[in-house]
Amino acid sequence: MTGPSPEEIVRDYFVKMAAADAGGAFGLLAPDVCYRVMGTTPISVEAHGVAELLEKIIRPFIGRLQGNRLELVPDEFLPSGDRVVVLAHSVATGASGKPYENQYAMIFTVREGRISELREYLDTALLETAVFGRVLSES
Repeated sequence: MTGPSPEEIVRDYFVKMAAADAGGAFGLLAPDVCYRVMGTTPISVEAHGVAELLEKIIRPFIGRLQGNRLELVPDEFLPSGDRVVVLAHSVATGASGKPYENQYAMIFTVREGRISELREYLDTALLETAVFGRVLSES
């Protein structure tokens, strides 16, 4: 008997995140997960493993949101072999009071029943201004 499909694992990740079950969601990640946020923002880095993911991406981001809360809503799952592309949107408010309602394309790779890689694409200008309080210059 085979285990859950990559899509089922990724869907479970979002269910656990929506239920504020970070431990359960992170339990679906491979110990050496590679998580990369694209762009040039303060959290646009590549993290390896859950501890580094928390230190370099999650805490610096969530800590700048009101109530330390982000609602990440999957809109569409597009499975292809061991990869699942998820189109999603977020609902949150930056610590500054500015709304943070971003659009995401997230590429999950699932190997041996765990999420081994995640690449996250998003509106980095919105992240910079609403979350990190940066003023972007006009050219």
